[in-house]
Amino acid sequence: MITVKEQQQRTCETHGEYTDSLMAFGNQARWIGCEKCNEIKSAEQQKQRQLEEAESYRVLRMNIAQIPPRFADKDLSNYEADAGLQSEVLEFCEDYAGRFADNLKAGACLMLLGLVGTGKTHLAIGILKTAINSGFRGRYMTVSRIMRDVKDTFAKHSESSEGEVLAKLISTDLLVIDEIGVQRANEFEANTLFEVINGRYEAIKPTILIANLTLKEMRESVGDRVFDRMRENGGRAFVMDWKSKRGAK
Repeated sequence: MITVKEQQQRTCETHGEYTDSLMAFGNQARWIGCEKCNEIKSAEQQKQRQLEEAESYRVLRMNIAQIPPRFADKDLSNYEADAGLQSEVLEFCEDYAGRFADNLKAGACLMLLGLVGTGKTHLAIGILKTAINSGFRGRYMTVSRIMRDVKDTFAKHSESSEGEVLAKLISTDLLVIDEIGVQRANEFEANTLFEVINGRYEAIKPTILIANLTLKEMRESVGDRVFDRMRENGGRAFVMDWKSKRGAK
């Protein structure tokens, strides 16, 4: 039981005169001090707890995204773009990331195509990180990892089903799929990839596809149905055909 044992008039340097109370808590007692100061301190502590909780969830979302260590330090701010198409692509990616809430509502997708070493994965990771830092969920996957995760469910003692693996890929706010067309897909792989992309299309979820292919090759690789779905509702495709940036220092 909490009781007031004594009261005294005191002066707070910030809020002036107030009535202080000596509160008894069982065998213990303490002066509670300025009530207004206590309210401010409590609000500050609550705000700090909220900030710490938000950061904890941000770190958790970033871990779930499975961004490879090689790209841990990559974001849109450190992508080096020359004038012309490179700057145009970077500006589009910055705008896409900055307006991700709108793109999520529209299910607007993006394809980054073209030559090796032009920074396609760098830009996609940059968009993904921006979305995650803004409170959204996302994942980075290669085609081979998707297939491996699905095939792992076929094992006798698998803890996940194929449906559960696909559901996680379909439900996340932003999915980046890299290495499209690295090898010719068999029927199972083609159907699995279609199921993921079509599932996201039906759920109005944005998807970013990355491939070292031309537009024509990309259409041939993923098929007309996937290609057309990627272009709906403002979906864009960029062919990044400039010289590789790898080792260009």
